[in-house]
Amino acid sequence: MEILQNAIISKYKNGKKGEVDSIKAIEENIIERRQKLIDKLLTKELKDLKKLAYKFKHRQFLKKKLIVIALNMDEEDYIGLYQKIEDKKRPSRYIHKISISESTIDDYLKIEDCGYYIKKCLKQNICKILRHEIIHAFTSELIGDWTDIEGANRDSSPFFLALLFWFGGNSNHNCVKAFKHSPIYKETKHIKTFDLLDIYLVHKLNQFEKITSSLVMQSTWNTNNRNKFSFSYSGVGLVGNSSIRYSSKDLKTGEIKEFISNNFEIGCCIMPNDIEKYLIRRCNNDNFISYISKKYYIKENYMCTIENGELRKIYI
Repeated sequence: MEILQNAIISKYKNGKKGEVDSIKAIEENIIERRQKLIDKLLTKELKDLKKLAYKFKHRQFLKKKLIVIALNMDEEDYIGLYQKIEDKKRPSRYIHKISISESTIDDYLKIEDCGYYIKKCLKQNICKILRHEIIHAFTSELIGDWTDIEGANRDSSPFFLALLFWFGGNSNHNCVKAFKHSPIYKETKHIKTFDLLDIYLVHKLNQFEKITSSLVMQSTWNTNNRNKFSFSYSGVGLVGNSSIRYSSKDLKTGEIKEFISNNFEIGCCIMPNDIEKYLIRRCNNDNFISYISKKYYIKENYMCTIENGELRKIYI
C-alpha cells in the first residue's frame, strides 16, 4: 500500500492530477481504484461462470448476495478469503463475502506503464483468486444448503475441489496433488455439461449422507458412541479431529457405562464406502488430534471423581 501511495503522490506532484490536498484524499483514491478494478473483474468472472453452468437459463450464477472487498492481508498466509455471513436468527438467510489482498490488487494498479504481458499476468492472478473464492460461495449454495454434513465448501472438500477444477479454477493447497489421483476427480474431469456434473454430485452427496447418518449413533448395552462428520479444511483422508470419552462406574454394582463423542473430518480423497473402515481404525487406535478421557464414579446418589486419592462429590 505504501508503494502505491508513493506512486500516486508522485503522479500528483508531476502535475497530472493537480496538487495533493491530504493523505486522506490519496487513500480514498486508492480505495476507489481498488474497488473499481475488483468490481469490473468480478462482473466478468460471474458472466463467464454463468455461461459454463447456466448458459440458456434465466438465472444468475449465484442466488445469494455477494460482497467483494479489498483487505489488508499482509500479516496472513493467504491472499483471498471467503466468508458465509449468516443471519443470527435465520441461518438459512446468508450472504457471501469475498476479500482480496490489497497488495495483490496494488501490484497491478502500480504498473500502469509496464508491458502488456506483465499487466496481463497480474490481472489473471486476481481473476484466479476471485474464481477460487466464488466457487466457495457456489458450493455453499449447490451442496452446503442441502446437507447436514458441515463444510461442503471447505478447501479440502471433494465437492468444492470437483467444482473448482471443472470450472477451470485452481488451488495452491497441499491436498490438491492427492485429489487429482482420487476417483471423484477422475470421474468429474471428463463430464461435459454442468447438468451432468450436478447429477453426479447430488448422487455422491446422497452416498455420503447415507453412510454418515448410519454411523452417527453407535450404541451397545453400556456404551453410547456419537460420531459427528464434517468436510476437511486441508486433509486428504478421514481425520480423527477430536474424541471426548466419559466413563462412569457404579461403586455398588461395578457396572461401567461410557459416552463417547468423536469428531471426524472427511478429506478430499475419501469415498463414501471408505468412511466406516477408517472410522473403526481411528477409534480402535485412539488416533485423534485431540483426545480427552474423564472417569466418574457413582456412589449412592452421588456422581464423584477422584482427587488426591479421595472421592469428591460433583453433584447429586
